[in-house]
Amino acid sequence: MNNRRSKKATAAIIAIGAVMYLLMQICMMILATQENPVIIGEFVIPASTFCGVFSIMQVVINILLVLITGKSGFKATITILTINFVWMFLVVFVKRVGSSLPGLGMVLVDMFIVITLYRVLSQLSQNEHELDKMAHTDSLTSLPNRRAFNLAMQRYLGEKNKFAIAFIDIDNFKNINDTMGHDYGNQVLIEIARRWNSILGEKHFLARLGGDEFSLIISGYKESSEVKALVERYQYCLREKFLINGKDFYITASIGVSFYPDNSTDSSVLLRYADTAMYNAKSEGKHQICLFNQAQMDIMNADVEGENFVKNAVNSQRFQLVYQPLFNASTEKLSGYETLIRFKGENDELIPPYQYIRIAEKLNYISYIDKWVMEKSAELMKAAVDKNENVLVSVNVSVAFLLSSDFLRTVKAILKRTGFPANNLVVEVTENLFISSIEVATEVLNALKNIGVKIALDDFGTGFASLSYLHKLPIDVLKIDKAFIDTLSDDKNDEFVRAIISMGHLLNCKIIAEGVETKSQLEKLKSYGCDVIQGYLLGKPMSYEQALSLC
Repeated sequence: MNNRRSKKATAAIIAIGAVMYLLMQICMMILATQENPVIIGEFVIPASTFCGVFSIMQVVINILLVLITGKSGFKATITILTINFVWMFLVVFVKRVGSSLPGLGMVLVDMFIVITLYRVLSQLSQNEHELDKMAHTDSLTSLPNRRAFNLAMQRYLGEKNKFAIAFIDIDNFKNINDTMGHDYGNQVLIEIARRWNSILGEKHFLARLGGDEFSLIISGYKESSEVKALVERYQYCLREKFLINGKDFYITASIGVSFYPDNSTDSSVLLRYADTAMYNAKSEGKHQICLFNQAQMDIMNADVEGENFVKNAVNSQRFQLVYQPLFNASTEKLSGYETLIRFKGENDELIPPYQYIRIAEKLNYISYIDKWVMEKSAELMKAAVDKNENVLVSVNVSVAFLLSSDFLRTVKAILKRTGFPANNLVVEVTENLFISSIEVATEVLNALKNIGVKIALDDFGTGFASLSYLHKLPIDVLKIDKAFIDTLSDDKNDEFVRAIISMGHLLNCKIIAEGVETKSQLEKLKSYGCDVIQGYLLGKPMSYEQALSLC
């Protein structure tokens, strides 16, 4: 309706302009026939002077028509000027009225001015359109960007029709950038956008919010249950391998979905809920679709509190280290320690980190925490090594820290500053490190070995490690996860643990059994040839002073 009203207004303005132009043309024709001057008071003005004034006013009218009504005014003006030019041409060259020759020239000048003005305005409009497009388009994928997404959200909210927001995050994308470089990562993002664009529904709006995060607005569905099926199409679109510069990549995505108006009527809250559902999808094993619900809202509220706690802990360094001793399985003599971090609560109570590590990873604090643990442990446990040169000190290292560009430089700097011997340091990594970073991980681990640091593979048997690459890695220690130790009474699991120990020895690795809590478990592990025991049976995590007294 507004569009029809605008067209009517434009037509009215053009009609008024055309009438005024014609009226002035008629006035000039009448004045052209007048031989006597026009007398106004004491002024005697030749009639031709008024013709010039009216001619200039015609130019102004044409300029205003183009400025106000754009393309429609330009077409109308050119039409009027063309008709006027033909008529003036006939008057001058057919009827041979030489006095009209200036008028013919003025029409040509008017045409030139109008055409030039319209071309300039068109170019400005095109430039403005391009700038607007650049401001609302992601330069890498050519998808709408976050700004365009926010505008789209407001448009959908204004329509008052139900819609869903899907927050999409590419699984393990950081590993591609870290291992292969950002050029490969960018090419993967471009291909993802191309595939999704090819299936984009008429009532869907897809945008790249930044990094490996995308968002999809879905409308036009009848039931909320339909949305999951619609979103699954975007997951399914990634199933075929990505071939980038001769290298294969297998991409999956975790997706969280929130609904308007069921979950919220606020755009920022809807996006936050979808983001929360996406993180829940990742926690369920990635490559999942999760619809937001009340339980996730409770988790989200807890996460907000957790984020504040972690931020405060990092900013104030409210951490404390404890050390769990490891013992030789045969002699039960001290073999070393595993360094464990504890967060300090409001009353300085020590809190295990498992409930906060995920949040620290989300906030990108995990590398800072890892560095703090390694540096503080090396600084304090130098005294333990001085008392017993055979004692090994283990620290856990996250994938993010180990794959960071300054990891090796940081380790060397810590060892140099603290004087802690590299041969007494054990870096514990998890099998997740090798999911999509095997090449870079191997390179980093070999570099650690070259300076004397030992490598332990933690929680062995619960992740993705396989013999196909395990024998190629510079692993010194395999740690059997507590889950297998807990079931040692089962004959089937006994054989499995025995097989791990035998395989580890074939790979020239020492075997550490985690979570040993009973005498029966200890005796079985001894009989199977396990090298080192760790668990509450022989030693719980203890303070620095207690740990030092064991040396």
